Amino acid sequence: METFWYTVVTLMLALYAVLDGFDFGVGILYPLLGRSEAGRAVMHDAIGPVWNGNEVWLIGAAGVLFFAFPKAYAAGFSGFYLALILVLWLLMFRGLALELRSHVDHPLWRQLCDVIFSGASLLLAFVFGAALGNLIRGVPLDREGYFFVALWTDFSTGPEPGILDWFTVLMGMASVVILALHGANYLALKTEGDLYARAVATAALLGWVTLGAAVLVGLGITVVQPTLPSTTPLTRWATSFPLAEQLPLSSCSCCDEDTTTLPHSRLRACSSLHCSEVSPGGAIPTS
Repeated sequence: METFWYTVVTLMLALYAVLDGFDFGVGILYPLLGRSEAGRAVMHDAIGPVWNGNEVWLIGAAGVLFFAFPKAYAAGFSGFYLALILVLWLLMFRGLALELRSHVDHPLWRQLCDVIFSGASLLLAFVFGAALGNLIRGVPLDREGYFFVALWTDFSTGPEPGILDWFTVLMGMASVVILALHGANYLALKTEGDLYARAVATAALLGWVTLGAAVLVGLGITVVQPTLPSTTPLTRWATSFPLAEQLPLSSCSCCDEDTTTLPHSRLRACSSLHCSEVSPGGAIPTS
């Protein structure tokens, strides 16, 4: 049953990333492609009917997480309190900028709303990418299963990491590039004329940048979680064959140790791809 609800939460977050990701991408590209008031108005109208409804997937994922995994919900929302408050304010400012842009017919007001919309979209894309990086890297849990992570420490992925380190910053930048590509492709579908031509050219360029970012992220994952390939479902399926059983596949080291003998600095939580639950005071079972 845990696997079912885990799949539901993951699916809802994936749908949010796809269905609301182009909104962030349009916002990121807003000052680059919207070179005139007419162009910005077209970009605004392209996402106007859909941006608000797509956020339901994020709210629904949080609700399912609270229902199915209350301990993970409590630990995550307390440990990432600062980051979640930042996301909340960015979502509010972004929504206000979109809704109120046309309420005052003054160039300065429209420029202010455009700056807020574009800046909030870029920061949200970065924060969501950094959040995914934290989940992949893992966070330091105490014996009660909770954690506190500073905004940053020394930008390393050591035993006391911060929300921002070299890996999570890399994930955040990759998220910005990917969502910008998503937004450029969406504008290519919804616009025409000069704006369409600029969107197509931007998408072609961002495609190569995204490929490079994906390579860097893949290399980064092998550094922060070198045992990740041995814990994926595909690898587990492969090891069901007799020949594959001879492969030296190691599991996550923290999942094989008794947490009662670990100091706090080493009481690390594996990513959700490694361990499904942490049992304080005992072994950390694998999923």
